[in-house]
Amino acid sequence: MAFFNSKTLFTLHHTLAYGMLGCALNDKYNISTSKIIIRKNENGKPFLFSSQKNIKISVSHSGHIVAVALSRSEIGIDVQKVDGDSGNVFCYEDFFAYDEMKYIDSFPKRSVIFAVFWTRKEALIKRLGLGICDGLRCSCFNKATHSFMINSILGQRYAFSYSFSGSDVDIYRYDNLSIGKIFAAYKSIQMKKATFN
Repeated sequence: MAFFNSKTLFTLHHTLAYGMLGCALNDKYNISTSKIIIRKNENGKPFLFSSQKNIKISVSHSGHIVAVALSRSEIGIDVQKVDGDSGNVFCYEDFFAYDEMKYIDSFPKRSVIFAVFWTRKEALIKRLGLGICDGLRCSCFNKATHSFMINSILGQRYAFSYSFSGSDVDIYRYDNLSIGKIFAAYKSIQMKKATFN
């Protein structure tokens, strides 16, 4: 059995996420993957460059789950593997407001609610295009953010949240598409970091 280090696994998931994004854009909007240009804003939020500007995108991966979302309005998604007990949540005061920490701490199995709150916060931050430091002040209790749990085929649990400001959203998981198609799409997508002066 081959084992991957965390950097290799991150690169693989990044490749799957953006390849999947290319496949989804091709399937939903008939955009050739060779015409897809992805840039990132100053906070790292990916966006489609040139003629596809009216389509909003978001990507996330954790553990064995990779997900992408497409929408005509701003969108943010996040997935987080639920790991063991999250311990004393009050050590996370840099990430959560006091009322959020108190709510998390009221649950006997804090790891699940912690993961849900973390993904809700990340999804909202991504939708708003904020940097992680600026976005931590965003509330987990935002009504435009929705959450649910995913159980992987390997028996792992994941919290998944999405936040969007419109009425249409398409969400894709990597097991919906063939791996060969995803890697071919990734190879043809042009990805560059945007420069801001």
